[in-house]
Amino acid sequence: MGGSNEAALHMVATYLSLLLWGLYVCLFLRLMWVLRVRSVSLLSPPIVIIFVVFIFSVGQTVIIVYLAQYGFAKYPDGPTAYFTLYDSMLIGQGWTTATDFLQCAAGFTVNVIMTWRLFVIWSRERRVIYFPILLQCSGVAASIIIICDDIIDIKQLVRSSNFLTRYHENHLELLAINIVITWYCTGLICYRLWSMQQQKRAIATEAYNFGSEFESRNPYAGVMWALIHNGMLYGLSQAAHLVCSAMQNHAGKLILRELNINIIGIVTVLIMLELDVRDASEVMIAGHQPSPLEASGISMPVFRVLTPSDPEVVEGMKAAES
Repeated sequence: MGGSNEAALHMVATYLSLLLWGLYVCLFLRLMWVLRVRSVSLLSPPIVIIFVVFIFSVGQTVIIVYLAQYGFAKYPDGPTAYFTLYDSMLIGQGWTTATDFLQCAAGFTVNVIMTWRLFVIWSRERRVIYFPILLQCSGVAASIIIICDDIIDIKQLVRSSNFLTRYHENHLELLAINIVITWYCTGLICYRLWSMQQQKRAIATEAYNFGSEFESRNPYAGVMWALIHNGMLYGLSQAAHLVCSAMQNHAGKLILRELNINIIGIVTVLIMLELDVRDASEVMIAGHQPSPLEASGISMPVFRVLTPSDPEVVEGMKAAES
C-alpha cells in the first residue's frame, strides 16, 4: 500500500473507532442509569465483567488517540512515514504490545462469559464445556506467545521473518477460536432454552390444557433472541477479521482490529439492555422467578426437569387459570 494511502487508512480507522466508541459509551451510560433506577448492585458478576471490558475499551481508545495525535502532528517525517513504519512493526512496538494484550484479554473475557452461560444454563453439566475450555487453553497459549514475542523482539530494528510468521499464525488461531466458541456456546444455549420451553409447553398442554397460554408467556424467547443476534454480530465481526487477515487485506484487518474491543463491549451491554432488568419471568423455574440479569446466564439458577405433579407447575397453572 502506498505511503499516502497508509496515512489516510489510519485516519479512517481512527474516526470509525472513535465513532463506535462514542456509541459504546452512550450505551454503557444508559445501562448504568437503568441499573441505578432498578437498584441493581454494581458488584454483581455481570456488571463487574461489563466494567472490565469497558476499561479495556478505554485503554485501547487512549492508545489509538495518542498514536493518531503523534503520527499526524508530532512525528518529524510526517504521518506517511510514521504509519508506514508502525505497520511494519519497526517503531511503536510498545504500543503494539499493549494493544495485543488488550485484544487478547477482551477476547478471553467474552469467551469466559459465554462458557459460563453455557455451563449454568445446561444445569452445570461439565461435558458441554470441555470443548470450549480446550479451545480457551489453546487461545491462552497463543496469546502468551504473541505477547512474549512482542516483548522479546521489542528492541529489534528489523522484525525477523519468523516473528512475523508466528505473529500472523497466532492471530489467525485466536480469531478462529473466538468464532468457534461464540457459535458453539450460542447454539447450545439457544437449543437448551428452546427444548426447555417445549418441555414446559408439553406439560402444560397434557396436564392442564393451557399450552397456548404457556407459550404466550415464554420466559426464554427474549434471552434466546438477545443471545442469537448479539452472538451473530460478534461472530460475524470475528469472521470478517479472520478472512481479511488470512487474505492479507491490510485495510480490512486494520479497521476491524481497532473496532474489535468496542464491538465486544457493545455486545455485552446490548444483551443486558435488551433483556431489561425491569422484566421478570412469569413462569416459575425451580421455584424462582429470575430477573433478566439472571437470565443473561451469569447468575441464572440451575434448571431441573419439571413434571406435572411438581408444586411449581401446579401453582403456575393455577395462576394462569385465574
